[in-house]
Amino acid sequence: ASGLPSGLSVNTSTGAITGTPTQSGSFSVNLSAPNAGGTGTGTLTLTVAKANTTTTLAASPSSPQAYGTSVTLTATVTSGATGTVTFYNGVTSLGTGSISGTTASLATSSLPVGTLSLSASYGGDSNYNSSTSSSSSYTILSPPSSGLQTMMAMHSQHNTFAHQF
Repeated sequence: ASGLPSGLSVNTSTGAITGTPTQSGSFSVNLSAPNAGGTGTGTLTLTVAKANTTTTLAASPSSPQAYGTSVTLTATVTSGATGTVTFYNGVTSLGTGSISGTTASLATSSLPVGTLSLSASYGGDSNYNSSTSSSSSYTILSPPSSGLQTMMAMHSQHNTFAHQF
């Protein structure tokens, strides 16, 4: 047989096609089978579907964190998948990371204050379907006010002035 996708082979004694295909697509496989009466030939169209994937998301350090803290988002994608993962807060893209092995990461210190809904989305490739992680809640706390900021706020609210040494 010729034209088999990578990962499949033919047992020439039995004619059995065995293995696990490592690429998706449609393949024209040319077959021949000799016997005492001659050799019969034919073409088989073999279709290999893309494999499904799963994507999970982890954030480090754990929630909650202060505004400005560097947070690393790590997506884990099904083994064999290639390409990139896009990280989201709700529908807002935070950026992308390239898959290395089974993970893609993004470090950011610009997450907004509040309770966020983080997720990771793998876009798929020629052999693997896309997938999106479930949403994870993550909290970024407001930065503490300094004494001067508090005094300035009080001044503007009460139209008074306090001087501190």
